[in-house]
Amino acid sequence: MKKVVVLFILFISLYPICFILIGSFIGNFEVKTYLSALNDGSKSHDYQLFIFPKYLTLSAYVAL
Repeated sequence: MKKVVVLFILFISLYPICFILIGSFIGNFEVKTYLSALNDGSKSHDYQLFIFPKYLTLSAYVAL
């Protein structure tokens, strides 16, 4: 039981870090595409969640 609690806390702690790290490889065009689906004003909730970017880019790191 103790291991399950520790693994749960570990997952909860590392998930945001992994999400941000993977998201840092998404280009501006891909981000605008995802956000436009959220801001289009339609009442349809058929959004797709992409875990990995379609096109990997290092532009955020080059700009940094």
